Amino acid sequence: MTIKKSAPIKPDKSRERRYQLFLLALLGYITRQAKETGINDPDLPISEKLRVFADIQRMHEERLKKAPSIVETVFGEARDASIMRADRAVTGLVETAPMAFDTSFALNDALNAAVAENVSLVRNLSQGYLDKIQVAVLNYHQTGTGILSEELQKINGMSKNRARLIARDQMNKLHGEVVRIKSQSYGSIGYQWHNMQDERVRGNPRGKYPRVPPDKNHWTREGKYFLWAEVPKPPVAPDGKFFNQPPEDGVPGHAINCRCVATPLFNFSSKNVLHEIVPSKDTVKL
Repeated sequence: MTIKKSAPIKPDKSRERRYQLFLLALLGYITRQAKETGINDPDLPISEKLRVFADIQRMHEERLKKAPSIVETVFGEARDASIMRADRAVTGLVETAPMAFDTSFALNDALNAAVAENVSLVRNLSQGYLDKIQVAVLNYHQTGTGILSEELQKINGMSKNRARLIARDQMNKLHGEVVRIKSQSYGSIGYQWHNMQDERVRGNPRGKYPRVPPDKNHWTREGKYFLWAEVPKPPVAPDGKFFNQPPEDGVPGHAINCRCVATPLFNFSSKNVLHEIVPSKDTVKL
């Protein structure tokens, strides 16, 4: 038996940028509508502003009707890009890649879950932005304190940052799940964990988030070997130690805003025949 290691399978960042642009465009539409309808005008009666917000809400709901199809397209392309990268990683290890289990059901299931979650996130992000604008405007009229334009800019900045986080987090999450499914289908029992080695890695003692619970410390996981699925008796990893059981917060990319990636390990026989089968996250054959 030969144990081979692929290169780290990184996500396609262009998919993240595309999703980010969609989210920012949705927020930008609300911003433009608010400015064009004069909600900053101190002389506009509050009753008129409430009518304006009702109009913006109706237009916003119409735009949200397109969100499911757009999200499905963006995430479908991201899933396919991750599949291609995972397949390429295996093909690069042997002249003829071993036959894998059919993963179409598991991959479609992962896509459907991601789409459902993100349709909800899209609605919550944009609706929350609109609600915060309305509250800020009404509070300003009631109290007359502060500078409304500055408050609206603050809300806009926070919502944009939230949009960027959602795009990065959700794309990494889907990528990590696709890598797990494809790796297991080729017979991978586990992987080596790699973080980004920068100040944003949770647990980095010199970084932005040095204090995290031990079971959520991604800094100390660097280079360690983990199983894709829990087994009673973990086998020995390439470092001579036993494989670690799967982390509670999931595979690389699964935890909130996790940018870590996996380097899958593959066990092939001398004839390039699949040596070990790991059909799903629930069952493992050793």
